[in-house]
Amino acid sequence: MQSAMQHREYLASVRTFQVSNFSRPGMLAPSVHHNLWIPKIVTDRAILDRVRHNQAQCDRLLAVSDDMFGSGLGSTVNRMVLALSLAIRLGRTLIEVPIDTPRWCTTGPQTLQCFYEPWGPCPLPDAGMLAAAPWHNHKSHSDHDAPVLRMSLMHFLKGGEWYHSGHLMFGSKFARTLTTYLFTPRPWIEQLINCTLNGCAFAEPRSQYWVIHMRDSPEVRASYMRNPPSFADYASHLLEEPKRDVG
Repeated sequence: MQSAMQHREYLASVRTFQVSNFSRPGMLAPSVHHNLWIPKIVTDRAILDRVRHNQAQCDRLLAVSDDMFGSGLGSTVNRMVLALSLAIRLGRTLIEVPIDTPRWCTTGPQTLQCFYEPWGPCPLPDAGMLAAAPWHNHKSHSDHDAPVLRMSLMHFLKGGEWYHSGHLMFGSKFARTLTTYLFTPRPWIEQLINCTLNGCAFAEPRSQYWVIHMRDSPEVRASYMRNPPSFADYASHLLEEPKRDVG
């Protein structure tokens, strides 16, 4: 039998191996979540290497369809990031497939990739492969060897695989890196941003401005926020904050 000292040395060697090797192809850092891949010890470069390696493999796909009608862009982005974390945990490449009633654009690819760079080189599977193996939940193992799993984003939202991940994901360096990978604007979007900034006479450096997200629309006014804050309300809170550069 191993002594206590030998056992501790063994565990230390395992932890060292896991931390130093998890970004290599085929290696995966231990996750602190039971369904999603959320590594505890991680660097920006290692996260990006892992995601790029994962998204370059086209033999095992998790094909997600964005059917979250009524949800805003921010909520959809959050769920897509969670779906990518799930795909990595499953050893699958995340791709987005169009639906019959596209949410974001009616021209190809009819997904958020109308506005953001493609997630990888994998082509869309044919309709037969998409229909063959729908995603159920993390406890359903019968179809996990299928080359393609089809997952509804709304089904994923309601299924609960991501439960207890909010405090681990949102606002974290890990989540920011995944979000940046999935939602890098296409060049024409960058050009529109630059035109807007130039039109507003922003001087360099471009970090000397605030971005305000205001919840104000006919839909918002007709729903639970019947009296949403005005621009003056938002601006007054900004003026109370200490001045700092934001990007």
